Amino acid sequence: KVRGIQTTHPKFLTRRKHLLVAKQRVKSEEMKWRWG
Repeated sequence: KVRGIQTTHPKFLTRRKHLLVAKQRVKSEEMKWRWG
């Protein structure tokens, strides 16, 4: 597998960004539960 092509693919990038945003959202929700 060639990783360079995968990472430069726009679809892959948007999907990765989506995952990151989702992770951050879960983290913030956890914090709310913990401190709220």
